[in-house]
Amino acid sequence: MSDETSIGQDVPSVAPVSLAPAPTLTRRQMLRNLAAGAVVGGLALTGGGILTACGGNTESTSTSPVTLTTGDWPFKPIPATAKKGDTDPYNKATVATLQTWLSKNKNVTLKYTAIDISTSQKLIAAVAARTAPDWYAGLGPGSTAAQNHFAGTLGLAAETTDILKKYNVDSLLADYAKPIWNAKWNLDGKFYGLPGDLVSAGAGLFYRRDLAKQKGIAEPKMGWTWDDFRTFAKAMATPGKPAMGAPKYMIGYLTNSNMLDTASHGGILGSVPVPNGNWHQQVNLSPWLQSWKDRVALYRTMIFDDKLIRQNATAYTWEGDAVAQMANGSFPMAPGFSSLLSIGGYAPVTIPDMPKKYNKPLDELIGYVPYPYGSNGAFNSSICPDYGAVLLNPHLKNGALDKAADLWLYMFFGDGYVDSRAMRYDLTKDPHVVYDYITPGNRFQKNPKVPANVTVENVFGAKIVADYMALINIPLVPSDGLYIPADKQAPPSDDSHDDMLQQLSSTQQDVEPILKKFQDIYNQQARSLSSSISPAEFKDGATKYYATLNSFWQKHAPTFYSGDWSTFYNSEVLPALK
Repeated sequence: MSDETSIGQDVPSVAPVSLAPAPTLTRRQMLRNLAAGAVVGGLALTGGGILTACGGNTESTSTSPVTLTTGDWPFKPIPATAKKGDTDPYNKATVATLQTWLSKNKNVTLKYTAIDISTSQKLIAAVAARTAPDWYAGLGPGSTAAQNHFAGTLGLAAETTDILKKYNVDSLLADYAKPIWNAKWNLDGKFYGLPGDLVSAGAGLFYRRDLAKQKGIAEPKMGWTWDDFRTFAKAMATPGKPAMGAPKYMIGYLTNSNMLDTASHGGILGSVPVPNGNWHQQVNLSPWLQSWKDRVALYRTMIFDDKLIRQNATAYTWEGDAVAQMANGSFPMAPGFSSLLSIGGYAPVTIPDMPKKYNKPLDELIGYVPYPYGSNGAFNSSICPDYGAVLLNPHLKNGALDKAADLWLYMFFGDGYVDSRAMRYDLTKDPHVVYDYITPGNRFQKNPKVPANVTVENVFGAKIVADYMALINIPLVPSDGLYIPADKQAPPSDDSHDDMLQQLSSTQQDVEPILKKFQDIYNQQARSLSSSISPAEFKDGATKYYATLNSFWQKHAPTFYSGDWSTFYNSEVLPALK
């Protein structure tokens, strides 16, 4: 990643904000974000297009002209750009459903723009220039959770509190989606965005259930440990071959399960609040050195001694590459996101393709379990359910904002969602085209306009659905982004952290100097920055955040609470926040 640059002075029509530049959002990066729950929108790659669907159902009485603009996401194709004679069932259903809404809202024109908003900087510049689409999925790669949550206060998203009340959006959400939506996006009673269509069950491990059964291996269960993981992988692996492939950052899941690392990198035991500093976070990994050594030693044993994990930065750029290797039969296991159970099209063979390839039902072929717990009793937020939001252009006012919300809700939470999927089924008679995901954000986990036997269980298998439903009830680890305001100053570069993970996972060098190098570089960069958050604002938010975490760990991870967490909270956090 290149050095941060501030573009605040170049975008005077929005609040100044500096986000670390990010690479172009490739198709694989988009998929990874979607699978992780960071991106919303019905992505139907197996059907040949990007597609959404959902809810407002009333005919417009407004006569003021409104123009709404979509990019390649979320609405494509639109009636104005649809190709005559297009027989793709996804495209036909999308265009027909959009046209139904437009016919009821005759004062609205829906336009398409090809503007590139694939990085945070490009999106911010487009918003400032008033050329951005009217819907976008977060602030893009390089943005933080806090920046997405506080996008409205940064001038980058419209506030939607009144819209949510007007449309009684809580009543449109599935019962399992409501608590997640409110826990993740309610900022002291204010909202900046609308619910997406995918509720994710987090990240974990896929494995070939049929092969485990053949070998008489007990399937892993929620709450297992990384030592259990090693034992399971050894039993599943073919002699002389790895059990799975993995991206270069795989070690992060193992260390984060002990809550090691900084808050911005999936941990907490290492981030020290500094209310009165130029930058309000400092890295101190030294107290946790032995824990780092223990976790890294286990990972290196699986890489170098057991040879259970094939880690290759080129072959496995993200979890989907490893999942594809499992799906095609190369390996019996793969790390991945739970939603990859239903997302296809990123490789020749993916999980949705497996029933046809192996002539077996999906839930006989595949099992899924969240990543293991840490050795100290902690668990990482990566295994928790997630629910993304769509942000609306801050330049949308009054009637235009209302129409943008109405169309989104129609296509994701109402008749548009139901009708488009029923039309897909009528055109294909394929149950798989009805259900994009196991757990949509809306109330239509069973589509009422398709035959009674066309169910989500029929598509994915009753066992997979039951397991998945249990996982979305995992308690959510509180996010600092809901308590500490977003900083308009870019944080220290991720480069040194990337280097740290690479050296920890791909070499057998001493752990301590590797950690120290990252710590020193981060703190040196931090001292040169000037936070836009006042000391009082930060201290207030951080105090609430850490107190909430304290209560959370006491309730949900008592061993971690009474051990490492209490040591960290009492010796490092509370003294810093006095």
